[in-house]
Amino acid sequence: MKKKIISLALALVMVLGETMLMSVKTSALSIDDASVFLKQQTASTCTLVSAAMALRRKALLMGDVNWASITEDSLKPVAWSNGLLHDFSYATADYTYTISYGDVDGYGNASDITGQDKINALNNLLAAHPEGVVIYARNGANGYTEKNHAVLLTSYVNNVFYVADPAGASTPGLITIDQALRVNVENVASYWYVSNVTANNVPAADSAATAQDPSAPAAAAPAVTALDDGVVSLSKTSYTYNGKIKNPTVNVTLNNNALTRDVDYTVSYASNRKSVGKHKIVITGIGGYSGTLTATYKISPKKTKITSVSGKKKSASIKYASLAGNVNYQVAYRKAGRVKWNYTYTKSAKKTVKNLSRSSRYQFKVRGYKNGAYGKYSAVRSVKVK
Repeated sequence: MKKKIISLALALVMVLGETMLMSVKTSALSIDDASVFLKQQTASTCTLVSAAMALRRKALLMGDVNWASITEDSLKPVAWSNGLLHDFSYATADYTYTISYGDVDGYGNASDITGQDKINALNNLLAAHPEGVVIYARNGANGYTEKNHAVLLTSYVNNVFYVADPAGASTPGLITIDQALRVNVENVASYWYVSNVTANNVPAADSAATAQDPSAPAAAAPAVTALDDGVVSLSKTSYTYNGKIKNPTVNVTLNNNALTRDVDYTVSYASNRKSVGKHKIVITGIGGYSGTLTATYKISPKKTKITSVSGKKKSASIKYASLAGNVNYQVAYRKAGRVKWNYTYTKSAKKTVKNLSRSSRYQFKVRGYKNGAYGKYSAVRSVKVK
């Protein structure tokens, strides 16, 4: 069962610093140095250049002396085919970097997330990827209708996201996301991230020789297993709103083996998990595991009750019990004997439905909803329109 999102989530795939490489060194050059950032050479290569910048920063974190060799031109042969490939690898003399793709906020198989949930999802990605994450505003997703564009999301400081924008018209180096060309938090639909790093040409150390010779090269740490094919199950996926926080228990299996929370993975819940709506859980690999999985549960409104319905001239007025949770209402109606329901929406606990057929009987039912979570419909009531 393949899961990639931001997953927000987000969405969200994370590798915790590639601790599997015990020989990682700290570079003297900051990953925020102006020389690390690049500008795109053509109007269509924003994703390619953003990925190159993420790789350059990752290489610096790995102590890879070849970081400056990562450019738009050097990356293009392995990463580009009329657009950035979803998954690819890039090798320097010392390391091989794997780049993977995910969707967020309703694009692809990702769940809808907005507002603070989306900020949390992107921030969770950054917490596991200090080198940065390529974020992509896609025409046709999240109400965005402009030209596609990508930037490198680098940090979140004092409640502000910082990015490096490869567009020539943008300020070089790090800028706040509101200064970026077209991309903002709400229109991000897809992302790329460095999902794995392995050392190249690491000689296998002879255990006896190593014991006798402290200068013998250390063996590379065992490869970290990706969570991509893991299966997440929740103790409960649907709740009815009662104003209390909901924390379903999370269980993760990989290749039919149960993983252990806080040993193999951590669990991050959304901050508003007592409100009506869909809520995302982010599972992040630790120890011998990397990457993220996501799961979603919902908190639905209680069932409402129609308190009155009255027929008027070519219209009908319906009143129903107000629900807690700051919800909206979906009023369904149809002419008696018909199969198909029509729908109208309101924030009020009453609704007048107009443009009905005179001297006809209509049926009505109502339910509450918010952020993708719908309650159960009320019992059906009917009335004759005058």
